[in-house]
Amino acid sequence: FGGELSGSEGTFTPGRMSAEAGIGLGVGLLGGAVGLILGRIRLPALIRILRVDPRIAAGTNLFIGMLIGAFGWVGHVLQGEVDYALLALMGAAAMIGSYYGAKLTGRVQLTNLILAMGLVLLVVGLFLTVRGATDVF
Repeated sequence: FGGELSGSEGTFTPGRMSAEAGIGLGVGLLGGAVGLILGRIRLPALIRILRVDPRIAAGTNLFIGMLIGAFGWVGHVLQGEVDYALLALMGAAAMIGSYYGAKLTGRVQLTNLILAMGLVLLVVGLFLTVRGATDVF
């Protein structure tokens, strides 16, 4: 990517904008290919590559995921591939959990937030690895 990345989010330099667009395109292409929103990949990229504060990265990542999910959901609706009862139950529970989780973000120490994000990514990564390995064999 061209130019220097700024250390602060919201600074529009050519290098930073190129990096943001490149990461977004890459995650979007991969997510579209495998059918996932891929916030697990985008979140570390926001924090480590773009050096966005983890609290800001969490909120930004959620909104990007919502947009990506909405577009993907429309495609599944048009194909008749949505279980609306499951959507209502899990969606309502997830919205409540997400609301309270977002309220906790500002109260948790930054190091603990980063540790929690890393542990979630590790556990999800292990589950995906095991599932992929068992599907192959």
